[in-house]
Amino acid sequence: MLLSSAVVNVICAVGLRHEISRVLLGTNIARLAVALTATVLTVLALRTRDIGAWPVAIAACLIFPLLALLSGLFPNPRRSPLFA
Repeated sequence: MLLSSAVVNVICAVGLRHEISRVLLGTNIARLAVALTATVLTVLALRTRDIGAWPVAIAACLIFPLLALLSGLFPNPRRSPLFA
């Protein structure tokens, strides 16, 4: 799930490379890396507990979008240079 999200983000970023600046692209890739790393670390920590695979998977599916939102990966149309 996480890898597929990363692949989709990379494909979109490559497609937009002529439309957005390298700084903005680099910033968004860094934000993605932070959100993915935090999600992976959380999943690894949860797997050390004695809980099933489904609760860990559900937690990952909830944590990544939340971290992506908090890191700014979901642009605000009123403030984002992507919508200028």
